[in-house]
Amino acid sequence: MSAEQSSKQDSLFGSLQSYRKEIKFLFLFVLLLAFLNLVYFLCGGTALEHFVLATLTAKPVYAVIRLLTPSEQVVLNGTLLTSAHVNFEIVRGCEGMEGMLLMISAMCAFSLAWTDKLKGIFCGIVFIYIFNLLRIIGLYYLMRYYATAFNFAHLFVGQSITIVLVSVFFILWISRSMKKDEKNSAG
Repeated sequence: MSAEQSSKQDSLFGSLQSYRKEIKFLFLFVLLLAFLNLVYFLCGGTALEHFVLATLTAKPVYAVIRLLTPSEQVVLNGTLLTSAHVNFEIVRGCEGMEGMLLMISAMCAFSLAWTDKLKGIFCGIVFIYIFNLLRIIGLYYLMRYYATAFNFAHLFVGQSITIVLVSVFFILWISRSMKKDEKNSAG
């Protein structure tokens, strides 16, 4: 190996060393996300999945639609919302779990005090849950009044907005937590 190649290799290794925290975060994040998705996958078809879909997702969506537009005369049967104009089923993947798992993985992988991580996970899950219910309600009305836009909004817009919101929430949360830590250590 020439001196020039050795110098380039040392430079590359030195560059990676300077990003050690970031590489550790990325590795832990991917590992946690894969593990949590596996656990979630294994819960498919269980009573837990039914509870999340029917009780925690479909029932609140149904209640809000009935409250906003009683004339829709929407009926809920398990996870299927039906009215004279819409047949809308809430299935696995519609409950916002992917966004929640992203949030949990990012919070756990980042170097914060566990109290900040747990508070962030709790607040993040509540935020994603509420956003997701609003997303599903919006999709119901989109299917009702502009059905041709449903697939695009459901598959692309909703997923993209979820990822952006999770990312922004995470960045704001860690920024807040790090400022709080700096303030506590300085004062």
